Amino acid sequence: MEIKIAQNNFKSRLADEINAIKCKVPAAISGDAYSNACFYYRGIAVFEYLLAINKLKFRKNLLCSAKLKLELLERPDKKNISNINVCTSKNTPFIDAIVAQEYDLAIKIAKLSPDYLCSEVEYEEDFLFYLFLYSMLYKLLKVDSLLNSKEILARWEKINNDDPYFAVCLALENRDIEAFNEALFNLVDIRNADFERWAKDPECDQEMLASQQYIFMSGIALVNLAKLNKMNILVSIDTIPAELINKN
Repeated sequence: MEIKIAQNNFKSRLADEINAIKCKVPAAISGDAYSNACFYYRGIAVFEYLLAINKLKFRKNLLCSAKLKLELLERPDKKNISNINVCTSKNTPFIDAIVAQEYDLAIKIAKLSPDYLCSEVEYEEDFLFYLFLYSMLYKLLKVDSLLNSKEILARWEKINNDDPYFAVCLALENRDIEAFNEALFNLVDIRNADFERWAKDPECDQEMLASQQYIFMSGIALVNLAKLNKMNILVSIDTIPAELINKN
């Protein structure tokens, strides 16, 4: 599949979603257009990096995603927004802000996002992963919050302590560099296998696949948080390029 063609298609679809938001069509009122636009901004960011290793455009598009999500969350008519467009486990623009190393923006998004499970649209493990990231970012940046990362991990462990994301987050909480590296590599291997299976599906959307397969956004976010947690993490993983990691 030609990445440039996929990028152009994403840009065209993004323009449609932005126009829908401007025109305040029903998809904008429900938040669907916002979520779709955020997805396309992230995909375009990935394509910019894959095509030209353009870190500036990569970061710019991630910030567009994060700022658009913040705009949605700040709307006064929240009652009109579908749960799937505001629930915690679908909050990929929060991840985008962390990857772009705009931590204040990430905190604003987290503060306006639900801290409760929307069971009709999300799995509890996915919810707890994001909730843990919120709590960890608050703690590392000394932001007041009622969230407690240890309590979130304890709840998560009771539900599914075999979740590969749980192992990475537990190591992050404990500042255990060896355990973090081991858990992260295991998570990457599982993720790669999932994408390999997806790619073999005859109904697989190759453009959607390409927009997600080659850059592991949540992986970058986890490493950035580890860096903020004063963990000397040295990453050499294709889907987590070292040049996209926080150098501090």
